[in-house]
Amino acid sequence: MKTFGRRAVMAILASASIATATAAVADYPERQITIITPVGAGGGTDTHARALSGALSDALGVPVSVVNRPGAGGYVGAQEVVSARPDGYTLMVQSYGTFMLRAIAGPQPVEPLEDFRILGVVGELYTGLVIRNDDERFSNLTEFQAWAEENPDFTFGFSGNGSWHHAAAVAANSGMGIEGRPVVFNGGGATRAALLGGQTDIAWMGVQQLAGFEDQLTMIGLNSDDPYPLAPEISTFNQMDMPYTLVTSPMVIAAPAGVPDDVVAVLQDAVETAATSDSYRETLEAGLAAPRYLSPDDGRTYLQGLWDAWGPVAASLQ
Repeated sequence: MKTFGRRAVMAILASASIATATAAVADYPERQITIITPVGAGGGTDTHARALSGALSDALGVPVSVVNRPGAGGYVGAQEVVSARPDGYTLMVQSYGTFMLRAIAGPQPVEPLEDFRILGVVGELYTGLVIRNDDERFSNLTEFQAWAEENPDFTFGFSGNGSWHHAAAVAANSGMGIEGRPVVFNGGGATRAALLGGQTDIAWMGVQQLAGFEDQLTMIGLNSDDPYPLAPEISTFNQMDMPYTLVTSPMVIAAPAGVPDDVVAVLQDAVETAATSDSYRETLEAGLAAPRYLSPDDGRTYLQGLWDAWGPVAASLQ
């Protein structure tokens, strides 16, 4: 009788636990959701996260806050998300360019494609070769290539050693048969300031870094297969038949891998609604960032394709 009674109590407790979990999923979300973005305030990733948080709050009917956790190329914040309780109340918005390149180059504490449930690709950042408008040595990519062949010690600035800007620059230099000397800065703003101050000959930076500086800077080569929708006048390496490797930074929103399927389904629907909303688009476009949405399945396929293509590029940064 004692054994039967103990088993009966355990069965009742287990049923109650399952019922509670089911109710929790059914009621999700009931409270504030936190988006951790593994970068400092400002910049493309932070802009996407904050624009998305507002639209996501509207879609889910609960507050959505953004917390910055910079450090270790995005891995400090990513580890915090992976370690969080997998209940759907802690998410991550991450720029996957540098995040994946570093994982491809060597073991990291977090696996970008394995330790997260991808909720969608909600944007994509593009980089390109930028010059000063008052630089009389070259005014387009062909002129720059010819000049760089005669000046092999030229300097090119970018944000972050081993970053996606760095990878795009090295791959393009290799394709053009030039090399140059890399100069690393902490952030796109610092890279832009250095170029404007004549500390580097050229720079590789995101298209959004041109906003407000169009009278001083020109991007003469965009690392992209297709023209940038918000600045179609910028010629791409593809349009100019210049050798390059497509290196971009897809903006991804993700949850820890252990989040229940029912909660993930709610989040995926809300992310699609938010990422395709007028408010999200208008906020991004104000900063020269082009909105983009890929479903979780399409997003994972796209990210995997980039992962497979970036092996040689990541190796070249070592």
